[in-house]
Formats: sequence, C-alpha cells, structure tokens
Amino acid sequence: MRIRSFVIGALFVLASAAGFCAEPVDGEQLVRQIWGISAAGQWAEHESLLSPAFQSLHAFGAVDKAREMELLQKVDFKEFELSDFKTTRLDNVVIVTYSAGVIETIRGERQTARHAPRMSIFIMTDTGWQWLAHAVIQTDKHGGAPH
Repeated sequence: MRIRSFVIGALFVLASAAGFCAEPVDGEQLVRQIWGISAAGQWAEHESLLSPAFQSLHAFGAVDKAREMELLQKVDFKEFELSDFKTTRLDNVVIVTYSAGVIETIRGERQTARHAPRMSIFIMTDTGWQWLAHAVIQTDKHGGAPH
C-alpha cells in the first residue's frame, strides 16, 4: 500500500512539474467573474482577487494594484461585451486573451461597444486564483475605459 501511494504521489509531482494539473480551470470564467464584480461595484471583493504584485498596462502607462482600484472605481461600465477567449495554462499560471467592449451612454444615447484586445494573467495561490496582470491594447485615440 505504501509503495502504491508513493508511486501515485510521484506521478502527481512529475505531472505538475511538466505543467499538467488535475484541476481544470476555465480562464473565461475567471475573466467574467472579475468583470461582473467590477460592474456590480463590489470593490472589496474585487480588491481581494488582485494579487499584491498586480500590474496593469494601459495606453497611458503601467499601474499597480492601488492605482488600478482607484481607476476602476471612477468608471461606470454596467454593460460590457466579452468575446474571443483563448486560455493557456502552465502549472499555477493561467493566461487569458480576449476582446472586451464597454457599452457607454453619452448624452442619453447608447453607444456601440468599442472593443479592444485584452490579456489577463491569473496565478493560483493558497487562497485561490488571483489576478496577477492585465494589459489593454488600445486601437483608438480615446484610450478607452481602464479595466
């Protein structure tokens, strides 16, 4: 029995070292969770999901966790569209690329969402998945909403 347990444990360690993990993760679900929490204004929960090492890159430059939280709380984006998800995983890191568009209302008129490519990186910690990094690729002159 001890040998069998040892063999199973050794196989798990080898599989983990090779980048395989028994627990599947849905990168799209992680991204949708972050966006949903932000849209609902649940800032304490949102902040708890950001890694202490979080960095975000926007058209105006890089920001840390504190600045990201400050920026997000100034933006009203109750409606948004997310699409074109691609997820890769290696060990405890998940990289998700996708397209995101925020639907804005300007002077009472609902505007078409301006989509921009995004990349979010998540890391598994002792407390669960945390958002480690985010990048926004702006293709317009407006710079878009920070998220």
